[in-house]
Amino acid sequence: MQNYKEINAQDYVSASRTTINDNIKTLMSNNSGTEFPTSNLFEGMKCYRTDLKKTYTLKDVEQQTWEEDGLAEALADAVTIAITGGATGTPTVFDGSGNISIPVTSLDATKLTGTAPIDITGNAATAATANSVAWSGVTGKSNATQSAAGLMSAADKKKLDGIAAGANAYSLPTASSSTLGGVKTGSNITNSSGTISLSKTNVTSALGYTPPTTNTTYSTGTASYSGITKLYTSVGDNTDGTMTQKAIKATVGKGYLTASYYNANTGDWYRVYSDGWVEQGGLRERTASTTYPETGTITYLKPFKSNKHTITIGQNRSSYYDYYPSVFVSKTTTGFSYSDTNYAAPDSYRGFDWMACGMGA
Repeated sequence: MQNYKEINAQDYVSASRTTINDNIKTLMSNNSGTEFPTSNLFEGMKCYRTDLKKTYTLKDVEQQTWEEDGLAEALADAVTIAITGGATGTPTVFDGSGNISIPVTSLDATKLTGTAPIDITGNAATAATANSVAWSGVTGKSNATQSAAGLMSAADKKKLDGIAAGANAYSLPTASSSTLGGVKTGSNITNSSGTISLSKTNVTSALGYTPPTTNTTYSTGTASYSGITKLYTSVGDNTDGTMTQKAIKATVGKGYLTASYYNANTGDWYRVYSDGWVEQGGLRERTASTTYPETGTITYLKPFKSNKHTITIGQNRSSYYDYYPSVFVSKTTTGFSYSDTNYAAPDSYRGFDWMACGMGA
């Protein structure tokens, strides 16, 4: 209980009965509680922690330092304790704050008196002097069995000597292309009591499908049916599934269209074939503000491999007035320049069409 409260000088005793009783209970219970009190602290006061079942004493009010009662206090000057004589131990520091253990490092067997049993514990290797015991004096021990420790018989020793060195240290290696060793049974293999075999179920599971049980036959291929075919070495028109020289020659070497383009607003277009052949063209339109004669440059939509390509120019007009033809002045792989000397009225002459063809770049 932690209900301590100071009684004021002006308080009447009759009015302070509850406070007095609480103070007495608090003192009698040693300020018991699950936490240390934080007010009305006095150095030396007690607190019994009901959660820890321990009593503590307040050693420092300002720091609120509580120490457990009953703990040994450390010596002002620690001492070192060692063992000498019949036994030697590691010197160990003792400061009084707790128990210590001194490890024994050696024994002097000459200091022993009386009779020691054969099963005495200890470390004979660290004994300074060990007394020898005749084998005939060892009694009370039976031969070892598979379930109980004991002495080794002559028969067991003979069996042990008959085992080759390292006989039980064999480790089965993993089999490889150059090493005999252990293997594991993989999937789609039947293992029955160590006998490995392949069943029909194993095979179909490994293949992922069930093979047919009858022979599969195929008909001769035609233009509308995939089937057996053969290469026919002479010229002919065979229709029995053979690939004739006539059919091969009619197909091999013929270019086919791979790309095309057309712009309905400008009239520009091109076609590209599998053998590299390029065809392209367009329309050069005039307006009322065009001056004459006119010169300019047309840029190809697709460049050519060289200047060895053909250009064709045609007039584009709405009436049959006389006019002078447009001609190209020079050409490159990417375009050509032209000179249009026609002097027809702008509303009757709309420019010219052009087309170029050759091997593409």
